[in-house]
Amino acid sequence: MGSKAALQLDASGEAEQARYFSRLRCPNCSSNALTANSESTAIICSNCSTSYPLITVGKRAIPFLFAHVESVLHGWTARLNGFLQKNHATLESLRNTLADKKMSKLTRQRVKLLLKAKEQYAVQITSRLPFFSENHCTQNISGNIQLAQNQGVDSYLNNIFRDWCWENGENEQLLQALADVLPASFKAGEVLTMGAGASRLSFDFHHCWNADYSVLLDINPLLLTTARQIIDGETVSLYEFPVAPSSLENNAVLQKCKLPEACEQTQADQFECILGDASNVPFADKTFDTILTPWLIDIIPMDLREFIPHVNRLLKTGGVWANTGSLAFFHKNESWNYSENELIDLLKKYGFEVEHAQRKEIQYLHSPHSSHGRIENVFSFSARKKFDSVIAKPHIYLPDWITDDTRAIPQLNELVAASSKHLLQAQVLAAIDGVRCIREIGGLLAKQYDMSEENASAAVRQILIDNYKDYIA
Repeated sequence: MGSKAALQLDASGEAEQARYFSRLRCPNCSSNALTANSESTAIICSNCSTSYPLITVGKRAIPFLFAHVESVLHGWTARLNGFLQKNHATLESLRNTLADKKMSKLTRQRVKLLLKAKEQYAVQITSRLPFFSENHCTQNISGNIQLAQNQGVDSYLNNIFRDWCWENGENEQLLQALADVLPASFKAGEVLTMGAGASRLSFDFHHCWNADYSVLLDINPLLLTTARQIIDGETVSLYEFPVAPSSLENNAVLQKCKLPEACEQTQADQFECILGDASNVPFADKTFDTILTPWLIDIIPMDLREFIPHVNRLLKTGGVWANTGSLAFFHKNESWNYSENELIDLLKKYGFEVEHAQRKEIQYLHSPHSSHGRIENVFSFSARKKFDSVIAKPHIYLPDWITDDTRAIPQLNELVAASSKHLLQAQVLAAIDGVRCIREIGGLLAKQYDMSEENASAAVRQILIDNYKDYIA
């Protein structure tokens, strides 16, 4: 993959490309003024002059269509840098471990296996994301976009293996969960998957219900670029590091991710990938016949009272919303943590008729190389759009006192508490000079914060423990 390529949205040529652009909307200003630039390296909005890069994946070019696009590029570049720093620390730890002469022969074999795999793993990941390793983000821009704090570059790597390697029945179980709630007369038509991830469910859904065209949208560049290559018939090699390896050799397994043999003749041109935000999908109203949301609605960082109208906007009247996945909400605002009954009530309120819904147990991330796995009770539904909902405004992730550097910052209790925590941690870590001990650093803090030396030393120790667990151990 590189950062430049001709725009090849569909093999059917210029007419299909024109149709594609006519349905796109600018994530920044919502106008339908998007066109490819003359070099086909970016999509330009002639209304607001925003430039959206095209990320090359083989013969394809994936549009990077986010509002505040520079901020999102900066976010993923930072995540890639964080991944590399963490991997470097892991490599140093493994090399130091090999210096232990008391290790058994088998233990040394295992550590050497991990060291070799982790060295190659860093190359595998960075070679898949060259666009973000180049210095595209020259400005520190704080746009109104939120990348999940717990989502790193490779956070969902096991989803790639589940989708395109393991063939352990999980993909079939999830597809069946959807089949159980969709009507016998269902026709997919043109499909949008919001939160497609590694995209196997979208791929199977497309073929099972003979979709005319499928757009795969996700926020994660590693997942979506990998899916694009695999759907195009390429084999992608990545290391899997099982959670609970079932043997010494299974601590690091070089996986070959590819299409199932039965699907090798798939029509790859019927699939289009877009890197974008599910809360601000860059398509015109009533574009799609079907919208698929797998494992999405409980993790998207917004109230479903805002999200459901977004789905409604994109569907044609009579179109179907097919959902499957968990309902494990963890929002700080308790009113957003909906039960199944509340969700169905909201669907009805915002223009949908729920045709069928059910819960079903399926296995989840059962790697054949691991002794770890779990059972998920997924909630699936099919809901048909009966009428237009309220106009869905672009979701606002961040308040204006963060996005506008001239606004006054409110004195929130949460910010005061965070300030104390981070200031103390920064002071402790800055006091480490290779000579001072916990008691000496604790003594410095005790004087500054009018604490007992015992309590100050305990605080220093806890900060060291937290950082040791996160970055060293």
